[in-house]
Amino acid sequence: MLKHVPERYRGFFRYLLFSFYAAIWDSATVWVLFTVFEFSIVLSNTAGVIMGFLLHYLLSSRSVFHTQYSLKGFVIYFLTFLIGLVAANYIVWSVFYLAEPGFGHTVAFLFGKGLSIVIPFFLIFFMRRYLYSHHSGRKY
Repeated sequence: MLKHVPERYRGFFRYLLFSFYAAIWDSATVWVLFTVFEFSIVLSNTAGVIMGFLLHYLLSSRSVFHTQYSLKGFVIYFLTFLIGLVAANYIVWSVFYLAEPGFGHTVAFLFGKGLSIVIPFFLIFFMRRYLYSHHSGRKY
């Protein structure tokens, strides 16, 4: 599928694809917890992001960043995840509560969740790429 993509960009596109899978898993978890079980938006989002993080780590740490499953690699992934989690929760919470009065519950949720996926995606990818290349001496 990625054979027509220049080698330089394949890691990014793999990361994007794995992020898409993780985002589906994440969003489904959040939707169920928030709408069916009526958990708070922040608690629901935290649970969803954790589920997406675990799936994403297993899929991308070896195939995108070419690292072994090691404590050092997991620490890099986990610390960047925490930064992304804080950013995602702030975004979903603030957008939801700002947008809900004008757009309603569902649209505000979807808009907030969408932004809380896209913005941290780029932040985390570039942080991980920098940290893994600094750690291993490779360029990604």
